[in-house]
Amino acid sequence: DTSLMFINCFSLEEINFGNFKTSKVINMEGMFECCASLKYLNLSSFDTSNIENMNSMFTLCASLKELNVLNFNTEKVKDMNSLFAGVVNLTSLDLSSFSSDNLEIINFMFKNSFNLKSIKFSNKFKPNIKNMYGAFFNCESLEILQCSEDLYDEFVLKETGIYNLEKVKFVSIDGPNPELKEFKSQYHEHILKKEVINDSKSCEGCSLIFNEDEMFTCKECNFSFCSMCVKMEKKKGYIALKSLNFPVVLCKL
Repeated sequence: DTSLMFINCFSLEEINFGNFKTSKVINMEGMFECCASLKYLNLSSFDTSNIENMNSMFTLCASLKELNVLNFNTEKVKDMNSLFAGVVNLTSLDLSSFSSDNLEIINFMFKNSFNLKSIKFSNKFKPNIKNMYGAFFNCESLEILQCSEDLYDEFVLKETGIYNLEKVKFVSIDGPNPELKEFKSQYHEHILKKEVINDSKSCEGCSLIFNEDEMFTCKECNFSFCSMCVKMEKKKGYIALKSLNFPVVLCKL
């Protein structure tokens, strides 16, 4: 158990782990929590194959500008709550070694990491996670989220906060799909065709406003769906609505 091992070591700037052996460690909860001055962490000696709890492991490590966790094996991890919360100087995270075989909770996983611009997952991180609440709260700089389509759908459908981030672009790791150019929605009687809009339009599904972006629009009516709402309806049979009181808008004749 290495939980809370360095918690609140506010002035600590560097740790040399050398041959620090962690193969029998089960709990790393809050291990570096509030180590606000840590500028660098070399965790290449860490064996995380038996870790079950990573709750708040790097929370408020505000001075870290990079973090290499590509050697992390997370097959047995159940809790990643607030794992990277408040790591305000990180701009990218490569989590392609992370798997979610036993993962149950990622609530507030990246909360308040204001400067985080890109996050990369692999297909080992699957949408089998029960608790995702607030995973991306206040990640206002996030521009690229690279993961499987199924995982991204779960991020959108559950209250992770990803739907409210204006800059984020989803990058699928599933391989190329044929480009969808038109779509027939159950919520509208005409065919919607994909086009680049030159002005601001509100999506009839999620109510978000899009400016100079691609949308599926009706040539005959003032009706538009964003690409995400089209994808949701096409895949799930319904739209990931922001409000349960969403009115079905029909043609304006």
